[in-house]
Amino acid sequence: MPEVLAPGWSRLGPVARVTGRAGGGGGTVVLQAGTYPSAPIKLKSNMTFELQKDATLLGSPDHQDYPVIQEFRQPGHQALVSATNAQNVSITGEGVIDGNGESWWQAIRGAPNIRVERVKLGC
Repeated sequence: MPEVLAPGWSRLGPVARVTGRAGGGGGTVVLQAGTYPSAPIKLKSNMTFELQKDATLLGSPDHQDYPVIQEFRQPGHQALVSATNAQNVSITGEGVIDGNGESWWQAIRGAPNIRVERVKLGC
């Protein structure tokens, strides 16, 4: 039985709480139409994450919500949506995953030795 979430905000984010509960047993998490502000979430094995039409997973703009991790032998921050050593993971639906990245771009633009110009990211 899928776990269907209603839009709303909490510090951990409802999506993060549900995906954390799923464990290795898997299951389906469904976001219905609406906006779901969230801290990073980790998908587990045998899990389906479905974003229905007009549903938006919106990344927290607070950098402290993103744990520092080792990525490609370099320090970095956990992505909004990730899966580590997981199998049979699906992200489906017609919704949107919006990383809310303006604050990250501002930090990069202010960093020494990094130049970002006229780039448009999207899918």
